[in-house]
Amino acid sequence: MSKIIRVLAAMMIVGAAFVFGSPGEVYAGDDDWNGDYYDNMDLEGKPDEERNDDEIDFNWGKDRPISGIPKDEFSVEWKRTVKFNKEGTYRFKATFDDGMRVYLDDDLIIDEWEDGEKRTVEKDVFIEKGEKIKIRVEYYDYEEKAIAKFDWERESSEDTTGGGASGSPDESAIYPNWKGQYYNNRDLSGTPALQRNDTAVNFSWGYGAPASGINSDNFSVRWTATVNFGEGTYRFTATSDDGMRVWLDNDQLILDQWFDHGTRTISADKFMSGGEHNIRIEYYDNVQGATAKFSWAAVSATAPPPAAPTTTTTTTTAPSPGGTYTVVGGDSLTKIAASNGTTVSALVSLNNSTYPSLTSNPNVIYPGWVLVLPDGQGGGGYTGDTYTVRPGDYLIRIAGITGVPVSTIVNLNSGTYPSLLTNPNIIYTGWVFRLS
Repeated sequence: MSKIIRVLAAMMIVGAAFVFGSPGEVYAGDDDWNGDYYDNMDLEGKPDEERNDDEIDFNWGKDRPISGIPKDEFSVEWKRTVKFNKEGTYRFKATFDDGMRVYLDDDLIIDEWEDGEKRTVEKDVFIEKGEKIKIRVEYYDYEEKAIAKFDWERESSEDTTGGGASGSPDESAIYPNWKGQYYNNRDLSGTPALQRNDTAVNFSWGYGAPASGINSDNFSVRWTATVNFGEGTYRFTATSDDGMRVWLDNDQLILDQWFDHGTRTISADKFMSGGEHNIRIEYYDNVQGATAKFSWAAVSATAPPPAAPTTTTTTTTAPSPGGTYTVVGGDSLTKIAASNGTTVSALVSLNNSTYPSLTSNPNVIYPGWVLVLPDGQGGGGYTGDTYTVRPGDYLIRIAGITGVPVSTIVNLNSGTYPSLLTNPNIIYTGWVFRLS
């Protein structure tokens, strides 16, 4: 056979097996993966071995993945072009030990490029009918066991193309109840390891994991939902082990117990205007038992707050110059300024020498900071000996303003307001608390 014919024949064979992208990129066709194997962990240089893999479903253990590649400290890059014939939400699932990352048309959807034992990460992506997508999977093994698995399945189909210029469906169609985002850390950081629809936030996981691929300890969850309320007062209740906090309409922190503790229940009454409201719940588990429950119920009639005792002084004279406020969870400078009759700029000016970051970013403050208030301002109904409850107040906030612990406020005032003993999270405007 002549040299030219041999070259043409080789080109025809390669052309039948691969789809070519930009120069230097070779993607396998719909039926297999083009695998490039490297004898380093960084996909550096030219591949030491190349082959087509029918699927990415490997559990090499402590063996080498292929002849010519070491048992440890190697990496692999798989490429494939896939045509998706049905519109819908697809769940891409990666299982690996040590690191893996996945790209769809160069969009990074899974990023776990770090040493670690076997774990599973899932990502939901909406794909339109007939869309051809280049998929790239990168993997490395550091030492000991080596596992690399990747696949996907169609979770749902959608007829609507609303919800954005990309043609993706409204999230309410994918998450009709609660959108649950699960993280393998305690601070809701990074990409969720799992996203799913939860019909209710009503979980008692005990010592088990909340889902496959999620830690049994040291995990966190964020749930979001849009709920239609009739006008009225509702009692919101959270039970958790460990921490949980709840926001209404993005910026109203109504329940806050963001610290390690055993199973504990708190509640708060809130008047809701009629219509849709956004709810956001954040939860984390440290160790041992895990419980996360949230619910609400209409309060049939809200009792008027008890009248203040006649023997209690209710003067609202401002404190002496140099008053302070201790920041608590959920605070912002805007809220603190409004509560204390001052402005954000005045707070920044008075406190930026102690907390220099206020000058560049006044929106970031931390619990425990003690802010100096302008002369003649501080604490609304705070006189030094008493505090008169105002709209929006809660005991943790009052403790931050006055410097008196919540437990002390409860003990000093439970004789006048007995309900503090059973539910210290419900207080009423006009109540006057003794502070000493």
